[in-house]
Amino acid sequence: MIHTLTEKQLRELIEDAEFACTLDEDGDLMLTLEADDDFPFDVNIWFNVTSEGENFNAIARCQDLEVEDVLEYANDFNLSSCYLKAVSTDGESALGFDVSCNLNGLSEEYFVRNYIERFVAEVWTAYCQLYNGDEEE
Repeated sequence: MIHTLTEKQLRELIEDAEFACTLDEDGDLMLTLEADDDFPFDVNIWFNVTSEGENFNAIARCQDLEVEDVLEYANDFNLSSCYLKAVSTDGESALGFDVSCNLNGLSEEYFVRNYIERFVAEVWTAYCQLYNGDEEE
């Protein structure tokens, strides 16, 4: 059970989900989804613990996608789910996810499946669909 989420515990949970996690130059947790035939660019995802371990967030950045396309994708996606958010800073687009609920009492398995694995899968799907010009499925 999660009582208060720490950076160390978050890293262990990401690695339990079988994702390679590193620390970037700022000391933030980062995993990279490597380019493949579906999407020719690496996608970096950063995970952070916030509010003294009660919340966490994740943000994914990728190159070569128009800010407007990412915003439209997130808005369309959220018509049926309140999950992804699109952000833009200095002309760069990103997809993000904030968990504002109290994580205290969640099982580690639930957290990995519903937050880490789901976000990583949704980000990859979003970027592949945006790159290939596909409509959201």
